[in-house]
Amino acid sequence: MTRKRVCILTFHNSRNYGAVLQAYALQKKMGEIFEIVEILDYRNEKIEHELRLWTCKDFTIKEFVRAIFALIFRLHKKIAFEKYMHGYMKISKRVQREDLLMSSLPYDIFVTGSDQVWNTVLTGNDETFFLDFVEQDKCKIAFAASFGDGQAVIDNRKECLLRKFQLITLREDKACRVVEEALGESIKVCCDPTLLLESVKWKEVAACRLKRNKYVFLFMIDDSRQLIEYTRKLAKEKGMCIVSNKRCLSFLRHISPRDFVSWVLYADYVVTNSFHGTVFSLLFEKRFVSHRFTEEGKPKVRIMELLDKVSLGHRVTDNAGLDIDVQEDWDAVGHKLSQMRLESWRFMSDWFEQNVGGNGNGGENQGVAIS
Repeated sequence: MTRKRVCILTFHNSRNYGAVLQAYALQKKMGEIFEIVEILDYRNEKIEHELRLWTCKDFTIKEFVRAIFALIFRLHKKIAFEKYMHGYMKISKRVQREDLLMSSLPYDIFVTGSDQVWNTVLTGNDETFFLDFVEQDKCKIAFAASFGDGQAVIDNRKECLLRKFQLITLREDKACRVVEEALGESIKVCCDPTLLLESVKWKEVAACRLKRNKYVFLFMIDDSRQLIEYTRKLAKEKGMCIVSNKRCLSFLRHISPRDFVSWVLYADYVVTNSFHGTVFSLLFEKRFVSHRFTEEGKPKVRIMELLDKVSLGHRVTDNAGLDIDVQEDWDAVGHKLSQMRLESWRFMSDWFEQNVGGNGNGGENQGVAIS
């Protein structure tokens, strides 16, 4: 284990389960190689605006009452997430964009990723996540960075920023091809950090069982009438209750990242349109379905790429022939997940050993990753 200081820049404070849990997983894995690994407490202005506690726009009675309930919910969620972050993760002191541009941070290696850190629509085109503030003699790495489900667009400015990285790995095959064409280099695809930890490790994170009765867990990133109707029909057929992250008091009472892992772990069925809802369904070998489209009909690229890699592309809600109770070959699925995990982390650990570990050359430009 080397004493080089590592800084991770990601969406650790978005109050999104996948964002926080992938940040936790990446920090934990990096901690196996480096003694000092911190998550940079940088807050993106656009994301922070969306996280504001008070959401009232029109001062009508109806809107005011709605905003009061939203305030209570958001405050409860904020407290739960911060408790998890400060209990399970090592966070740096808070920094602003101006601090990053004006002063040198005490780290040797800067890592951006995973999550949709290069989704410029999500970040408001914040170049901080392209590590534009890092000095030339420091090592810059992208681990499983994502452009999101949209098309990756590499303009001249982004190409210039990407060429300053010593190592780039991406999360999606589609984006990989775009970046390879722009840089003229081979790019490695690495799995989402939540997949770097085996299910037994996530079971240690999970809260205790939160509901005594059997239940179908409906976890939606965006509201979907199709998923709601599917879940209602499934729950009625199985004689179970529904726990929904959108409309369920039980979920609203137990809303921390540890609770989310527990809700998936102990569910009898999982219905989701979330990438990380799908990830944890796979890790815990759940009877589940995912949705391949947004409500607007746009494809969920990340979900479908993951399901195809483990030969479960048929587990989607619009598959009329799908029997949700069909027995999958979970040994085969587990083997494929294990291969993804081992290949991704072996690639990273080998690169660190060859280019960073102990020799003091971490800041030298070693080129973009060769897969």
